[in-house]
Amino acid sequence: MSDLQCPARVYFARHGEAEYETELLVDHGGSLTTTGRGQARELGEKLRSERIAHVYSSTISRAVQTAELAAAVLGVEVTVREGLV
Repeated sequence: MSDLQCPARVYFARHGEAEYETELLVDHGGSLTTTGRGQARELGEKLRSERIAHVYSSTISRAVQTAELAAAVLGVEVTVREGLV
């Protein structure tokens, strides 16, 4: 079976630990903490053997940060998409 015919797997991950600018938890805000950045890199490490081809992220800043850190470990690109929650 060639690579083009192999079954695809889709992995979903939640963003790493985040902190917020205000006490109001809003969907679009938040920034990863030091722990959250470590969690994102660890996610990339855990997925290294899974042949990840690309990473997609919602537009939420904490999700984008997580995706970018994990993708950097994996050596793949990130696409940010509207409508992913």
